[in-house]
Amino acid sequence: MQHNSDTTAAHAMSRATIEGFPVKADQLTAMHEYKERGTRITLNGAAACGRMASPASVPTRRAQTAAPSGASLRRERSLPTEQQLSHGAETGEVLAAEMAAFRLQSFLKGRREYLGLRQIQVADRLGISERAYGNWERGHVREWTDEKLYALAEALEMSEYQTTRLFLYAVARAPQPDLRARFHRSEAEVASASAFVGDYGVMMDALSLPTFVIDRQWNVKMANKAYRDLFGQVRPHPSAMPTANFLRFGLFHRDAPAVLVDHLNWQLAMLAQLSFSLERHNEDAGLQAIRRDVYAHPALRDAYINDMPSWALGSGADLLHHEDTVRELRHPDPEIGPQGCRLVEETPRALQALGQTRLTLVLVAPDAGMRTGKASHDPHAA
Repeated sequence: MQHNSDTTAAHAMSRATIEGFPVKADQLTAMHEYKERGTRITLNGAAACGRMASPASVPTRRAQTAAPSGASLRRERSLPTEQQLSHGAETGEVLAAEMAAFRLQSFLKGRREYLGLRQIQVADRLGISERAYGNWERGHVREWTDEKLYALAEALEMSEYQTTRLFLYAVARAPQPDLRARFHRSEAEVASASAFVGDYGVMMDALSLPTFVIDRQWNVKMANKAYRDLFGQVRPHPSAMPTANFLRFGLFHRDAPAVLVDHLNWQLAMLAQLSFSLERHNEDAGLQAIRRDVYAHPALRDAYINDMPSWALGSGADLLHHEDTVRELRHPDPEIGPQGCRLVEETPRALQALGQTRLTLVLVAPDAGMRTGKASHDPHAA
């Protein structure tokens, strides 16, 4: 029986899913325009070089069976022409754009439905019409500007991580960090900032809870006495002291499990934080160095590649925004001992302008809100 061009194109597209292309069945159905244009993707033979073949050039089963064996009618196979290669590249780019639009649509629709909102409600928050928001959700936007994306993130109550995903899906880049007031400061502004940091350190030392200030590489810039006491019995390490870099301590120091109870869960959260930070600052040499060290450690490399992505799907992707999670740590003071720990971020604007973040380890009763009961057995638990 002879196959028509639609069947041939559908078969080729279904093979795209089988051969590893991230294309779902409903998405293939929605891409009927490729079939209408009489274009199919050839995934065998010339696929490696992007060769495209139209349905008219694909021999039908009847034509194949009718061809005489050993005949002089054999046709020599020729290499793809430059026009075919160009056509294949253009079609591949269109397919990639279509897939990006589907991914953005799924992300926005999923977030809206999670919040229990209808399109008209989101449109009201944005101050646009329901039809206009419907186009936004379908990705039918002439140009995604930062202003539109930030407004959309606010309307859908997105976390910093979710906002980063929104930018990656819409414009293939992370949000640009706010660089205002970081350059070309006057001497008076520099002196004022230095005075503030000094006074802020005095205030931190007066707190009874362990608290510390980090930069985007998680280098510890300031820490109070309670923080230093918590890690007071940690042995020396050339690059992973808790008073030097909190991420490196949790990932690489041999004494970390003695303080950070259920260490695997802490490590997965820190690996997720590393991945999230690299998405926002992929050119940062310090973060890249931490990732290289992770890759040099077989167990950490396996956790980073295989365990962390699945864990992050259920628990969220960055350590800073797990304020609803209480992990466990062990204080070296026997009168304090095991404690629940909630990591809370609260940063004044003056520190934000310096690119720094303040974190506090809020110690609570071990059973108060603990969410790590399964973590020692399940590496994907929150």
